[in-house]
Formats: sequence, structure tokens, C-alpha cells
Amino acid sequence: MEKLGRRISERNRAAVDELAGYSRRALAHLAVAAQARQVADAAAGQVASGDSDHVSWGVPRRGEVLDAARQILAAAEELLRRAVVYERERGMSWEEIGEAFEISRQSAHARYADVETQWRTALRWPFGPDDDGTGIADPHLPDGVHRPTESARLLDGWAARQVVARRSDLADLPAAARHLVSGGLSTLSTTEETARLLEAIRDAAGRQLHAEDLARLHDRKATVFDRIAAESSDPQAAEAAAGARAYAAELRTADQGAPAAGEHQP
Repeated sequence: MEKLGRRISERNRAAVDELAGYSRRALAHLAVAAQARQVADAAAGQVASGDSDHVSWGVPRRGEVLDAARQILAAAEELLRRAVVYERERGMSWEEIGEAFEISRQSAHARYADVETQWRTALRWPFGPDDDGTGIADPHLPDGVHRPTESARLLDGWAARQVVARRSDLADLPAAARHLVSGGLSTLSTTEETARLLEAIRDAAGRQLHAEDLARLHDRKATVFDRIAAESSDPQAAEAAAGARAYAAELRTADQGAPAAGEHQP
């Protein structure tokens, strides 16, 4: 095998596995929620600023309010982009998105299609190897998505505090209200999981993956098709699982941890 690529760190491999357990729709929802929190916090910070020469606290310097407003606007525009991606993951057409913006389908597609493409590519390959081999995050992977389980937990806490802002603590909050974000995430279907995995394997042919990283993709394929075989008694699924497992073993044996080309099974 041609020797290419560098190894992604174990920490980032774990993050990749975690992302693979969430639906794209759920991850897009987290991206929207995280950005909405940022916008809300930034805007709230402007409410308590002072405007009197007779107080020594809270008075913004000259131009500070304008700078803050521009930053809030930029954050809101990012929220809008994430909202478009989320609605696309929910099945909204470009025509419907154009109608929401009161523009044509073509204009909506021209404005946001690249955002959607970057989002989906970042989900397939959220981390790539850097010069140290530790792995760097794709810049198009939004905040709130890198570590979705932890992000959902933090957003649950933030949302709960907004609900009980006038209470002394969270003790009396109903259990359901403690999971206002994580409790509403859509689940990952086997169909979507399989499609995303096969898409990543096909795409791997054009990337410089370490043998172990490519083998892990085929390990995941084996696991998914094992489950399909168990649920449906489909012999073809069982064969696909066995083939993926054998190929993963072949990759590891052939290179013994050395980098390998991102080729995949025919």
C-alpha cells in the first residue's frame, strides 16, 4: 500500500465516534442552540450598561456600544446560517427557504448552498491530522458540535436557568425541563447511520488517511451491518459485516500502524 497520511489522536478519534452517534439533524440543532445562547448572552450584556457620568461602573467607553452591537449582529448572522442548515436537515427545500427570505430559490441556493456543503463535509471529517499528528478540528464545524454530549448538557443547564430566572434555584424545576435541549434531539436512524458511514468510506479514497483511521471506518461498517443482519436476518448484511471486518484486519496487518492510502473495498 502507498504510505500516506498521519494518525489522528485517540482523543479526536473518540470525538469522531461520538459525533457518529448523533443524527445530522440533532447536531444541527445543537449548533443553532449554541449560537443562540451566544447571541442572547451578548445582547443581555448590553442591557445593564450605564449612561451617567455620576456612576463609576458600567459606563461603556466611547464607541463600545457600537462595537458590541456589530458583534451581536455578526453572531446573529451566523445564527441565521446555522438555522438554514438546520432547516435543510429537517427537509426544507431551497424554494421554501427562498420564500422565508422573500427571495428566489436560486438566490437562496447561491447564498447558502456552500454553507450546507461545508457543514456536511465537516461532519464526515471533523478532525484531520496536523503536523504533530494530534488532529485539528475542521473550521467549519460549529461550536456546540465538537463534543455534542457535553454541549447538550451545558445548554440544558443554560436553558433551565432561563426558565427559572425568578426562582431561587433549580430544585423545583420539573424533570422534563432539566433537559430542554438534549431531550428534544432527534435520534439517529440505522438508515442515516449507514448512509453517512458509506459516504465517508467512499470519500476516504481521496483523503490521506492513516491505516488505523481507515480501519476504524470499516470497523464501524462491520458493527452497523452486524446490527442490520441481527434485526433483519439478511445474509447480505452479514456478508458485508464480515467483509468490512476482514478488510480492517488486512489494513492493520499490512501496515502495522504505518500510514496507508485511503483506498477502500470495491
